[in-house]
Amino acid sequence: MGLTPLDLQNRSFKVSFRGYNQLEVNSFIDKVAREFEQLYRQNVELKEKLSAYQELVEKYRSMEETIRNSIVVAEKAAEELRLAAAKEAENLRCQAEIQAEQILKKAQAEVEKIQGEYLLLRRQVDRFKNSFKALLTFELENLERGLEISVVDSTSEAQEEAACSTELPQEE
Repeated sequence: MGLTPLDLQNRSFKVSFRGYNQLEVNSFIDKVAREFEQLYRQNVELKEKLSAYQELVEKYRSMEETIRNSIVVAEKAAEELRLAAAKEAENLRCQAEIQAEQILKKAQAEVEKIQGEYLLLRRQVDRFKNSFKALLTFELENLERGLEISVVDSTSEAQEEAACSTELPQEE
């Protein structure tokens, strides 16, 4: 290291004939030593601050690098997540379409089944109506014939009874 304030204070000069005024020189050296000491301390403080700031800068650079790496990793993860989400969405859409098709097919089959059952029931109702109508017609005809027969039978029976009563002796 170079000159220190202590070097300035301890420095002595030879006295020579016709030399400088010793008091003025000593006073000036003391003043220079004080100024130099102050500058020396400032220089030491500034070097310490510079060293501390350099450490901080290095720390911040390291943090910056870590943050940049983290950002890159996060971007990659976000992209992978986005791709996975898109793939999952596509899978869900495909599954939903397949499920919708199955539901529609099942519903269509159910509609066709119900329509078939309806047609069968409709035919059965029509057959029943026709059979019942035929039965009613048949019974109505039988009823009408039965009335005619009964009227004829009633008349025949009345005549037979009348004839029987005239033939039978009367008991007294």
